[in-house]
Amino acid sequence: MAALLSHDRTLAVLSLEGDEEIRVLDKLTCIPATISLSSDSRVLAVSCSVDPDIDRAAHVDLYDTQTWSFLRRLEAESYVNLVFVITPAFGGPNDELVCCGSENGILHFWDVETGELVKVLEEHSQHVGCASFSPVHPGLMVSCSDDNHIIV
Repeated sequence: MAALLSHDRTLAVLSLEGDEEIRVLDKLTCIPATISLSSDSRVLAVSCSVDPDIDRAAHVDLYDTQTWSFLRRLEAESYVNLVFVITPAFGGPNDELVCCGSENGILHFWDVETGELVKVLEEHSQHVGCASFSPVHPGLMVSCSDDNHIIV
């Protein structure tokens, strides 16, 4: 499976086996920046930038890939995504968490099932563009930042 994001607020999901289009999610409620797929391929996280046209803050939208329906929106007042690419990451023993960095150096952890913000870590001093969980040790994660630090 492959996915293509566009600035016209569409997400096209393609099959890599037959080059056919599986699904097009159009009229996304955000400006999509990056996407991540849970390890079981059941949940898609779409990182959304600030949308000044409708005064919407940055957030992460979750979609069920079995039905292609919207699940929930992950938001936090401290989550900032104006300019940079920030990629969400699934983690925990059963991918029950989504972690996303922020332009202000803060890491946010949300519960996938409820959408609740469960943890905020202020570990970096600048933009955190990437966080990743270990597939072998689900409690282990790493983040990298423009502050020239990698934190495990």
